[in-house]
Amino acid sequence: MSIKLRILIYTIFCAIASIVIAYFIILPTVADIIQIHDAVYKERLDLETKYKRGQLLKQTIANFEKVKPVSEKISSAFIIKNNELDFITALEKIATADNVTQNVHLAPQPQKTSEGVSYFPLNLEIDVSGEYINILKYLNDLELQTYQINISSIVLTGNSKDNSIDGKITGQVYSLVNGLK
Repeated sequence: MSIKLRILIYTIFCAIASIVIAYFIILPTVADIIQIHDAVYKERLDLETKYKRGQLLKQTIANFEKVKPVSEKISSAFIIKNNELDFITALEKIATADNVTQNVHLAPQPQKTSEGVSYFPLNLEIDVSGEYINILKYLNDLELQTYQINISSIVLTGNSKDNSIDGKITGQVYSLVNGLK
């Protein structure tokens, strides 16, 4: 064989060997590298999302701790369901301290039931009688209560029999069912 033919056969053999090596070793390795790159990229995005969620959770917990005392204060403005007697007792203490007589009527308002509602309104009607200055003290003490009372009307009338004042206070208070959400 001539040297040219040997070089040609050797060149063809090297080319075929290179193609076989590229096809069976390099191409699958490149495909694996691309697949690993994509998996690493997706994992990085997932970790960034989890990190942001973790930071948001930390911030939410910190904000909740700041709001917790305010939430307890707001809860004290409501009448706890089935503890209406505590509210009426507080009103009786005010009436006794201010030397007025009172009659309290509390009635739930008709309402549509809806899911997730944790409070409902109660109609409040208070009949009060006593001296004018004592009724003013009573109204002031009523305003200072922790219970939130939404007064819609106050009607005061003079009683000519004994120079006292009769009053009718109407409004609403709210009863808390399961705590604030």
